[in-house]
Amino acid sequence: MSNLENQTIELTRRRLAEIKDQLYHGEIYRNLGTELDGVIKGIKKQPKTAVELPNDDGVKELLVTLNTAIQEDNLEGIDDDQLMLLVSHLGSKNPQIRDKGIYYFLNDAIQLHVITKEQLLMITNYLLQDEILFSHILERQNAAVFQRSFAILFLSVIAFIDRNGDSFLST
Repeated sequence: MSNLENQTIELTRRRLAEIKDQLYHGEIYRNLGTELDGVIKGIKKQPKTAVELPNDDGVKELLVTLNTAIQEDNLEGIDDDQLMLLVSHLGSKNPQIRDKGIYYFLNDAIQLHVITKEQLLMITNYLLQDEILFSHILERQNAAVFQRSFAILFLSVIAFIDRNGDSFLST
């Protein structure tokens, strides 16, 4: 991300923290929507740049192998490199890989305890990077939305798991 993007994101974070604090202290309530709208409208769009999407070569085959092992109740664990390869492809434009492939597999693997708490933390740290969460976010519509939205979607899955008894995230 460029320096201008980093500055804009940091300014937006600070302003949102101020609004949250004002809301918490009862200083704003009815004007919350207006305040948030002002933040959104204050963000200047950047010119479009090329979005580098993951190359899906080899991922389909890995998904088939892993899903077959799960169906045969023969998958006891997944290698960190394979796991991160899958997670890095949550931004794929191909819904068969992104939605029906990686997202479904990861959910199944978590439910079957194939993915460890340490690996969930590794995924969390990866997805929380600014380069993932805010990739091309200041530009007009672009394909980076897949990576951003699926990062948030999967982080919500991880937060749900953590809050429902598998506490592994720190405050």
